[in-house]
Amino acid sequence: MPLVIDLLSAALGVEARGLDLRQPPDADTARALVAAFEQNSVLCIREQRLSPAQLLTVAKLFGTPKAQVNKHQQLPDAPEVAILSSESRVSDGRETRLVQGTTWHTDHSFTVRPPKATLLYAVRLPESGGDTSFCNMRAAYAALPTSTRERIGGLNAVHSYESSRSPRKMMRRTTAEEAQSPDVTHPLVRFHEPTASNALYLSTTRLERIVELERTASDALLDELMVHVDQEQFVYHHAWQAGDVVIWDNRCLMHHANADFSLDQPRLMHRVLIEGEAPLPGRH
Repeated sequence: MPLVIDLLSAALGVEARGLDLRQPPDADTARALVAAFEQNSVLCIREQRLSPAQLLTVAKLFGTPKAQVNKHQQLPDAPEVAILSSESRVSDGRETRLVQGTTWHTDHSFTVRPPKATLLYAVRLPESGGDTSFCNMRAAYAALPTSTRERIGGLNAVHSYESSRSPRKMMRRTTAEEAQSPDVTHPLVRFHEPTASNALYLSTTRLERIVELERTASDALLDELMVHVDQEQFVYHHAWQAGDVVIWDNRCLMHHANADFSLDQPRLMHRVLIEGEAPLPGRH
């Protein structure tokens, strides 16, 4: 089958069909996939059957796989691949089931060089539910009033592994893992080089405060921006199909999982992060 790329939604995203990624794509196809990802922020490649090693090969089309921060999620024979499972539990004295990533965030923004992209591969899915939602932060920035864009230009924000503002608890880490990721500062508006445009750079779980503002004003501005971005015009809800490989751009998106499925049904995903760069401040 020839490669076919179609839109997923008006907000963002495309899907590709006609590929079997167990065989490396030719150079023209690889370039088309990278361009589709860079211009549309989410690329879904349908109907794949990949081993962890094959998934890593696919990931390398988009950059260099990045080591997982939480070591206990690594696959033993493929440490760049993480297991995201509905069988995960949080140690709260009750061993509560944990559905990870259920509030808006961008992956690993608490690191100096956050991952450029994330690949998620659907290994096992529940009968219904378990979608992943994506928010177009370039479109959200462009839709801000001019006065707001001028107000936030040049501001910087502190990102932590678990912000005091976080609406959910993060997975526990070892002392060694904590030492590897002290708080970092990133621009509130980030420049997205592939499209030469600006994007808001937010996260409900990681973003602690705006450096240049006192705390009350910082919280008020962050709350205002989160209300703005959380509009359906900026959002695409991905309904997973078996064998989907979804690649998204952490430089200009937020995403969240939807915990709307029965935890008696398995949901197993394999994840690969792609190395990124220190966020560049927006251009005004």
